[in-house]
Amino acid sequence: MPHTRTAGLVFHPPVRSRTPAQQAKDTHVARIAKKWPIPHTRGTSASRGLERRGNTCYRLSTLQVLMHLPKFLNWILSHNVADATGNTVNGCSPATFATGFGCAACHIKALVQSYWGEGNVVGGVPAQILHNDSVMRDINHMTNVMMGVPPGGPIPQEDAELFYTQLLHELDDSVNTLIPGITPWSDQYAALFTIQRSTTRLCNTCNTPRTIPITVPSIIARQDIGFISIPINQHDHDSVSAAIHRHMQPSALGLLQCTTCNANQQFTDHHAIIAAPEYLRIKLNIVYHDAAGNVHKITNPIALDKTLDLTQYQTDRSTPLKYKLISVIQHSGQGLQSGHYAATVKGRAGVAVVDDGVVRDVAERRLRDNPMVWGGAGKGMRFQAVVLMYVRTRNRELL
Repeated sequence: MPHTRTAGLVFHPPVRSRTPAQQAKDTHVARIAKKWPIPHTRGTSASRGLERRGNTCYRLSTLQVLMHLPKFLNWILSHNVADATGNTVNGCSPATFATGFGCAACHIKALVQSYWGEGNVVGGVPAQILHNDSVMRDINHMTNVMMGVPPGGPIPQEDAELFYTQLLHELDDSVNTLIPGITPWSDQYAALFTIQRSTTRLCNTCNTPRTIPITVPSIIARQDIGFISIPINQHDHDSVSAAIHRHMQPSALGLLQCTTCNANQQFTDHHAIIAAPEYLRIKLNIVYHDAAGNVHKITNPIALDKTLDLTQYQTDRSTPLKYKLISVIQHSGQGLQSGHYAATVKGRAGVAVVDDGVVRDVAERRLRDNPMVWGGAGKGMRFQAVVLMYVRTRNRELL
């Protein structure tokens, strides 16, 4: 933005500043390549299906989302590699030998190489990865252990978001961070996925932070993998941006002791974003319990925003914070631990609906369809959006 001059006065554009935490995230993200790791010999950038056996659709839809995050792919591919001197970089943590399934990062790295590799591409169409492929056997065994499935027992349907969270935690823990001189694996993980937020507890009368008891500070900072269980309206029109706006509003706490007023006063929690990630996951709370404890699905078609502007919710509001929708995990059925999951993803070749082993290219506008209706294993079924993935953008990338 150029300087302007009016009546002899020079006006300078506002200086943008970022919190130290945001600067650190941005630095770590910038060091991860963003180019899709697809070899030219593959001949196509099309996505692959993943064959389903049993109640594994919640796993497959989550894996499809991860396979379409280019910076995540390059981060995973940096696991357990040799540097120019022959030393191992981002090697496996010794703790992985006690997990019962080995190293999560090794398993997902193998999937990335198989998924985007040149093998099993016939006539420009990548074949699905079969359930009994060694890569999927390792991942399914890992998931069974993670989700507490007894050996040889039936695989129950689970919440895709729960699997997503546990898998990312395992990936973060896969590298031996005690080795001096390693690249910042966990810092890069946090820069890719975790949002750092603060809650400031203020007296409504004097605006003083509550500082007692000392074990409960006036500002509580935490890092989450995006926004979890964002409530949506059961009946009235709603959108993702409106739901986040409600979620970020100050929340009344009631009467608490204020040391400045020396009396019980009304207190309010004020929420803000300290540092935001490259990939913002949003889990919509699309179920509710009635008075009898029965679970019901919210079928109100919440609008999926193509872009989100979260600038106003930052502690530093001088730097734009904008995101663009790139994938959706959808669910059909009554409860999230039953029914069927699928995904709509945006890859290098465009947008595709992926229903287990079936991949169907669709127009980019279909990414925002909610509910989504398509064929494949869920033919004729209506799918509601549950987990959304947004990527951070600059203004020129929002077009």
